[in-house]
Amino acid sequence: MTEETIYTDSAIRDRLVAVIQSRSETVKTLERLKPNSTITVNVNDADFIDYYLSDSVRFRTEYKKAVLHILQEFYPNLIIENTFRGLNIDFTTNESILLHDINPVDHENSPISFNCDIIAGDSWKTYIKTCKVTCPKCDSNYDQKADFDKSLPTVYCSYSSQCKKAKCEVDKATIVTGYVQTLVIQEPIEEAKFNNSVSFEAKIYDDHVGSAFPGQKKQVTGIFHSRLGKDNENEIFIEITSMLDKESTEPLLPTKEELVLYKSDAIKGGYTDKLIASFAPTIYSNQLYKDMKLAMMLQLVGGKKSTKKRADINQILVGDPSMAKSVMLQYAKSVTQLSLYTSGKGSTSAGLTIGIVTLDSGRKVAMAGVLPICSGGFAMIDEFDKMTSNDRSAIHEAMEQQTTSIAKAGIIMSLPTKTSILAAANPIGGKYDPDSSLSDNLQLTATILSRFDLIWLIVDKVDENYDDLKANHILNDFFDEETNQQAVYLNVKQMTAYLNYARRLEPTISSDLKVKAKELYHKLRKASKGNNGLAVGTRQLEGIMRLAYAHAKLMLRTEVTVADLEIVTDLLKSSYKTLNVDLDKGENIQNQLVTIGDSKLTAIHKTMRLCTNDDGLFKGRDFKEKLVESGVFDKQGATKALNDLSKENEIIDKGNGNWKKSKEVL
Repeated sequence: MTEETIYTDSAIRDRLVAVIQSRSETVKTLERLKPNSTITVNVNDADFIDYYLSDSVRFRTEYKKAVLHILQEFYPNLIIENTFRGLNIDFTTNESILLHDINPVDHENSPISFNCDIIAGDSWKTYIKTCKVTCPKCDSNYDQKADFDKSLPTVYCSYSSQCKKAKCEVDKATIVTGYVQTLVIQEPIEEAKFNNSVSFEAKIYDDHVGSAFPGQKKQVTGIFHSRLGKDNENEIFIEITSMLDKESTEPLLPTKEELVLYKSDAIKGGYTDKLIASFAPTIYSNQLYKDMKLAMMLQLVGGKKSTKKRADINQILVGDPSMAKSVMLQYAKSVTQLSLYTSGKGSTSAGLTIGIVTLDSGRKVAMAGVLPICSGGFAMIDEFDKMTSNDRSAIHEAMEQQTTSIAKAGIIMSLPTKTSILAAANPIGGKYDPDSSLSDNLQLTATILSRFDLIWLIVDKVDENYDDLKANHILNDFFDEETNQQAVYLNVKQMTAYLNYARRLEPTISSDLKVKAKELYHKLRKASKGNNGLAVGTRQLEGIMRLAYAHAKLMLRTEVTVADLEIVTDLLKSSYKTLNVDLDKGENIQNQLVTIGDSKLTAIHKTMRLCTNDDGLFKGRDFKEKLVESGVFDKQGATKALNDLSKENEIIDKGNGNWKKSKEVL
């Protein structure tokens, strides 16, 4: 005989009224309630646990009625049911556990509380809460309620021996139903064990249906159940009885003593160098790597939060193999609490944005991918060049509009995707070709490149002195790893706390910044002229302001000043310099030396670049003279090279001895 058959609803309500009135603190809380307040009930309480486990929906209903009964005594002149109709009851337990720590031995049919991400949701359905069942032989009626897993038990007639325990049928006219929805919940990334999030199927009922969507983060209280299956293998599901919105787990923050030290050091010289040296310290840093590390810290801090403009900073590292791109991405992952590291080769548009998956029941539901799950955090995408063009195009919306949408198989959905993307890519063929454009080297369109606030090109050049310094740095890590770790200003945990704190800051913006930002923007526009694949538009102007704002936050300042913009300007100069663009002159940096060691094709391309003016034209006479000066061609060979280019339609005769590359005309 179950708890439900022992106690009527009124008996449970009377018992709850007595328990509540015996607790002075609870009564004081009720006296301060507002009409739309939420009451949190600890279901592990000895006076409540049996009722809760027997039927959580029934317990919630009767607890609310008990509270309303007490409130009616407080306010005898009010119609309490109407005044407090917005009153909500939420459940909690003594302490939260991690989703991967749930196990059948300790938690079967027990209340548990944990954090989770909603990654998929089925359509709404109904279940029978109560009804009458009728014997088809003698017409006897029986009242019936759904059991703990919301199933309707089979009832056999016991009224007469003539019925021979006939199976009773549901009287459809007496059915009282409630909503039910199946969800797929996943452990938050920051709580996952070995970066491998576990997931469970969950059920929500009645008032909770319609309040949970893929991509949301929730603090959940529920009951762990096993539903009997075939071959003694049971299906697992969690009956969710309470859900609270939760953006993420509490961020790690510096101690008061650490903050005093950081703010004191921030106004001293060399502070930026200390932060840079602490970021990915295993990588030997020349000036280029120092600039990249600073840019990454700015990305992890973020710009100004606004409803109109995105605050997230996106950047991409492009370069030859073995240039520590993946190491920097992995370090950035290690100092962020809400982030995922993935490889472009193993990522699809569905995995990054929204995918359609099939539940065990056979129904197809939408499931949130990496970018929506990391909303408010970061996605590190390595091997970005290995993604197909269709997969890359799927993230355009996420990078700029900060939403992810889908309209497939009757499923229409749009999820918030405020995710900052840090990507790394290798050039086609494994080696960067300086005679080809950035987009040609990567097979990336200007559309996707324009969505990155910073692009860094790292080319592997043989430099004996630099190679020696880099080798010593790597070897020192093998021989004296502990000393090297202690030498940094901030370790991984401290760096995480520091960036979390800086991310929260909201400095004001100096009025002087507007003029300087416009000057820098015009330089960028001029520099992009004639540079194939390097598009500069209003997105880059917005990126400049995001970076300047992030730098003020990183330095723990209360105002964004021209000094911050100057630092950002230096970063942009460094970034553009790697792409062979001089930001001060607003023009492409040309290789001024064609050596005899160059191949004939390389010499032709270099010479053509040297001779081409701002209008894309070059003189045939100048072209032949410089080819001869290079020592790679004689006069006859230089003339033949020009004629061959014309015959192959690589250049077009524009008259008066002027020529132009055909691909720039088409």
